[in-house]
Amino acid sequence: MQEGLREQLVQRLKGNLAGQNSLRDKQPVVQQDIINYLDNPDNPTYGYIKRPTGTGKTVSFLNAAVAMGERTLIVVPRNFLATDTKKEMLKAAYNLKVDPNNIGIYDSDQSDADCAAALHKKYLITTYSSFSSLTKQGKISPDPNKGDAYFPVIMLDEVHHTRGDVIRPRIDAFLDESLVLGWTASDTFSNGTNVGDEVFRGRKPIHVTSIRDAIEGNEICSFKNILVRNKTGSGQKITHFPGQNFNDEQIESIVNRPGRDEQALNMYANYFDEDTGIGFRGKSAICYCGGIEHAKRLANKFNSAFKGVFPDDITPAVAISGKTPVKDRWVEGQNVDGNWVEAHWVDGRETILRKYKEGKIKVLCNADLLIEGFDAPDASVCFMLAPTASPIVCEQTGGRVLRKGILDRDKFAYIVNMMDEGVEGELFFGKIAGAMQIKAGEMERQKQLRGDRERFDPITLPANFAPPRNMEIISKVDELETIRTAQQILLNLPDKTAEWISVGELCKLLNMRTDGEKTFSPQKADMASLSDNMRAFTPFNGDIAKLTLPNNETIVSAWRAIKPSGKPQLCLQRPSEAMLQYMQDNYGAIDVARGPWKTKPDLKRALSKRISLNEAPRVFDLFWEQYSRGVRSEAKIQQQKSGPDKG
Repeated sequence: MQEGLREQLVQRLKGNLAGQNSLRDKQPVVQQDIINYLDNPDNPTYGYIKRPTGTGKTVSFLNAAVAMGERTLIVVPRNFLATDTKKEMLKAAYNLKVDPNNIGIYDSDQSDADCAAALHKKYLITTYSSFSSLTKQGKISPDPNKGDAYFPVIMLDEVHHTRGDVIRPRIDAFLDESLVLGWTASDTFSNGTNVGDEVFRGRKPIHVTSIRDAIEGNEICSFKNILVRNKTGSGQKITHFPGQNFNDEQIESIVNRPGRDEQALNMYANYFDEDTGIGFRGKSAICYCGGIEHAKRLANKFNSAFKGVFPDDITPAVAISGKTPVKDRWVEGQNVDGNWVEAHWVDGRETILRKYKEGKIKVLCNADLLIEGFDAPDASVCFMLAPTASPIVCEQTGGRVLRKGILDRDKFAYIVNMMDEGVEGELFFGKIAGAMQIKAGEMERQKQLRGDRERFDPITLPANFAPPRNMEIISKVDELETIRTAQQILLNLPDKTAEWISVGELCKLLNMRTDGEKTFSPQKADMASLSDNMRAFTPFNGDIAKLTLPNNETIVSAWRAIKPSGKPQLCLQRPSEAMLQYMQDNYGAIDVARGPWKTKPDLKRALSKRISLNEAPRVFDLFWEQYSRGVRSEAKIQQQKSGPDKG
């Protein structure tokens, strides 16, 4: 970075913050953290900020960019976000006082002439795809001597998009020459690394606001994560490759399971939460679908099922995707499946979103579009129908309904996740948020506020949309929290607790099929005490660092470690072949799959099968039989008194 520029930027930010009146909530805290970070000469001139969806990341980075007064490059993931960012810069409420003629947009939606002119503007907004192309052509450069190709300040919106092998090195070239700040609501990738590891040379975030902090600070609304246990797996087991999300074929297979769509229809029609007094019917909802065809199919089902339920000027549902044209288009009359359809206008993306925000469309069936940058403050119900193992996708989709409402200032949000039988590694929002419901007393307040006004008379949908019998809605917070804790354990995130949960129970809670796939289970009915059990795990006892590895190539188990303090803790362990061999040699045969392996070659063969790289980690039961029968609440009491119950 040019000499003296860093100090100038810090002084301008300080002056801006002192006279600030347009930043709200914790936005001034974010700017102060940036100032403190840059004020320390030991820190580099790059880093990132993590703030939940709905807390005003866009206004924060625009305010900082304008305050610093230098030419600024703003990079966003999609074309429509570039347009939206320009609109945000010009909002009177933000009082940024930016001349529209100083803002340029370079993306594929602009004319060649407008793109050429945009490169010389004070504020250039472009997409990551265009940024990669422009840097390759030398039209954007990290060299301060390259005139208008150089930008002293760079803001990277939704910075998790910069992880790719092409874009990441191009971003890296600017880190030492410009002030580069990344902004994201979700910084953790499926493989466990984060934006700091992948993009900012291992730096920790400059500022973090958790979902819990944002809700407690009244920046976003409280929520409840409802789970629907789907038992229509038909024996099919689906796993994703470690460190990756489910592939398109797997997602299509899951979303096509019988009854999933119908469950969403019936919940939207008749679900009423006794805890809050909130009913789903008529709420603005978003369904995240498993592709364009799934979105179209689901929208058609909604429109057929809810025909006549809403006034004539209300459309029950519309499908929208990245392929939906931006502008309205005229369609000539044509024969469709033997029926003549008159010529008519078809709404484009802009019109669909406007009608949705106005309440003229109740449900958006979305296919990979409204994941980032979508602003619909009154949307309060999210059906996450496409399974995901990606923390980023999970947090971004659920976060779409957490913005504070405009029409409903007391908005309370719902995120509905499916737990599909035989599908391993599905994430749900509560696990990412750290709780299935956040903000103490909020459900009771909602109940007092709403009473029974939203307890509508049930409606019966047409017979072909009847509610499936093999679905179970889980909505009580204590049960939801038990399931979240179980998933947290299985996903290699140790959770401090005094409760005792067997792996078999975890499998049951998470809908993982175990019959026909019997897990490792050392059989030693006459084990005398817990201390004998613990001796088998001596090298790992109480040391969390030794329990977790950065890959998913080995066997996963959950077991109970006793720390030196005596406080029990549920931990994760990935046992080595040597450890399993020790267990077999000392405690007898280990049952695997459909039969016992009693010799070392057999054990090795079983291990090689289970540790295969093309399989997701399996959960293997290394609990001794007498301990796995313990009841959690009883075990907790026993531990507080005299140590664990022996079964």
